[in-house]
Amino acid sequence: MDNGQKSVTRMVAQAFGDTYDEDTLARVAWATALEPGDQRAGRLIAKYGAVEALDRLVAGQSAHMEWGNRILDRLSAADVVSALAVSLDRGFVVVTPASSSWPQRLEPLTSAAPVALWLRGDGSLLPEATIAITGSRDSSEHGRRVCAELASGLASRGHVVFSGAGYGIDTVALISALEAGGRTIALLASGLNQPFPSGNVDLLEDIAENGAIVTERAPGTKPRDWRFLRRNQLLGTIAAKCIVVEASARSGAIVTAEAALAAGRPVGVVAGPADTQAFAGNNRLLSERKGGPITSVEEVELL
Repeated sequence: MDNGQKSVTRMVAQAFGDTYDEDTLARVAWATALEPGDQRAGRLIAKYGAVEALDRLVAGQSAHMEWGNRILDRLSAADVVSALAVSLDRGFVVVTPASSSWPQRLEPLTSAAPVALWLRGDGSLLPEATIAITGSRDSSEHGRRVCAELASGLASRGHVVFSGAGYGIDTVALISALEAGGRTIALLASGLNQPFPSGNVDLLEDIAENGAIVTERAPGTKPRDWRFLRRNQLLGTIAAKCIVVEASARSGAIVTAEAALAAGRPVGVVAGPADTQAFAGNNRLLSERKGGPITSVEEVELL
């Protein structure tokens, strides 16, 4: 960004300084330039704060010059301005660690935690003790039935159901919770104005009106394969509990469960037939004692 690098914070502050504080502006700048989970950036921000860390990066004072130059190549005042303009226009809220909506359960990620989140809907839900429901996209009829029973039962008892917005188990969990009159949160791997999958756009609109949609990706960011793995990690970390309904051996739901375990969250697992590949991930979690077997809403509550 040549000379624009030196004035990125000034340019953005001139455009949005009356709307956003300096820390938020700097965090949005970081979010537009980083891939999620960048621990070097996280450590720099933890040491100096988002504003000074950004100034040091631009001034070439990063301890890792190759890394710093790579981030600088991605840093664009125009991208930051666009992300903030879209947020204001669409009513997206930028959530930072200073916000009351910030989920404190992200702490186990330390320097790999998001620098900011974007939220649409009820921000008060994020800090709550949510229950993540996860499973394969290519779900079976049995898995969908069990998921619907658990999600609707939990929602009707006042629990916030938290899931990705993918097809299969994610979709069934969110729809079932909404139909039960409950509150839901959907976590995206893309910007809020780039909802994915496209077939769930109407569902996401319903969730925004009756719950919340959240992401760590700035507006305009399109989904990429590796970003779904990061989304799964965040899902398992933010939730107070994690339920694996149906997961094959290589399902992203296993990433969610592993993240929940790493963060010290209880994991509940629906057991499946031993000879069914659709439940191979579930059965491995159970055999390795990485989750407790569940068959009912009551057992989920006891986790």
